[in-house]
Amino acid sequence: MYRGQIRSLSGDQKLNMDEEEITKLFFTDPDQLFGMIQKNGGDLDGLGKLKLGKLFVKQRFPELVKQNNEEAVDFVFWFTYFVEREIRDDIFYVETKLGKVPIDIDRKLDDMDFGKKIKFIEDNYISDKERDTYVQVLREVKKLRNYLAHGELDKLEYGGYYLSDPRGQLKLMVQLHNSALKRPLVK
Repeated sequence: MYRGQIRSLSGDQKLNMDEEEITKLFFTDPDQLFGMIQKNGGDLDGLGKLKLGKLFVKQRFPELVKQNNEEAVDFVFWFTYFVEREIRDDIFYVETKLGKVPIDIDRKLDDMDFGKKIKFIEDNYISDKERDTYVQVLREVKKLRNYLAHGELDKLEYGGYYLSDPRGQLKLMVQLHNSALKRPLVK
């Protein structure tokens, strides 16, 4: 899987190592191998083009890496990153406006995972947790994140669309936006 790629990037004639030796060095001291490759004019930047995480999944679980899965995974990953960052900033903003010490808020937020941030919002800023559309969307995003993390890529859908489809992506983005506009900042 990766041996041939490493061999071609390493300028293997100059290293005077066979594939087995390169592989052994890779798994025992990758930094030494990287130094040798660079010293001999090899192209380590080319490794980025391999998309190593996806390459490993493709080799081990080829049925998961299809074009529509790749697009859905890419969207869900970046969208959940955006949402988690956004709610972190929202909590920080509200808590500083309530007079809390910024450094204390930062520490508390650093200790919270995504679910705990949603729970904090529910407990501190939402009066009707079950009917609040903002909380519902946050829970949906958390579900999508969990599907991604657990390899349940067939469940990456929203509003009747698989999330490789821009219609599903846009529906989720609009729902988050519209529900965020309606949310109260505090109970």
